[in-house]
Amino acid sequence: MQRNAMPASILLPPSTNVFLAAFTNASDIQRVTITPPGGQAIVWQGSGENNKQIGSTFFQTPSGSQDVSATVDIQHSSDGGRTWQESALLPGGCSVATMNIQVVLSEDQVDRDYNDAVVQFLWWESLS
Repeated sequence: MQRNAMPASILLPPSTNVFLAAFTNASDIQRVTITPPGGQAIVWQGSGENNKQIGSTFFQTPSGSQDVSATVDIQHSSDGGRTWQESALLPGGCSVATMNIQVVLSEDQVDRDYNDAVVQFLWWESLS
C-alpha cells in the first residue's frame, strides 16, 4: 500500500460532471476538505459508523483538452474539534466500461482499517 502525503491529488477529465460523496466510519470527528479544479473548497465533517454520509454534491470540471486535479485533505479530531491531526491517506480507483471511480481512504491511527473517512469521485465517460 502506498500512502500519499497530504493532500491527495485526484486526476479528472475536463468538461465532466462528477459526483462527489464522503462517508465516515469512526467515533472521532473527521473533517474532509475537497478542492475541485477551478472551484472553492468544499468542507464536510462528522463522525459515526457504518458509512455515515457526511456530504455529497456534483461539480463540473473545467473545459479543455487535458486532465485537471482535485485535492483532498482529511483530518481527524479526538477532542471534539478543538485540535486537528492529519490523517494518513490512501488513494485508488478503477474503471468499468465507461464508469470511473476514484476514492481517497483515510486512517486516524486508531485501528489501521483505512475507512475512517472515505471520499469518492464518480463519473461516466462519453463514448463520442
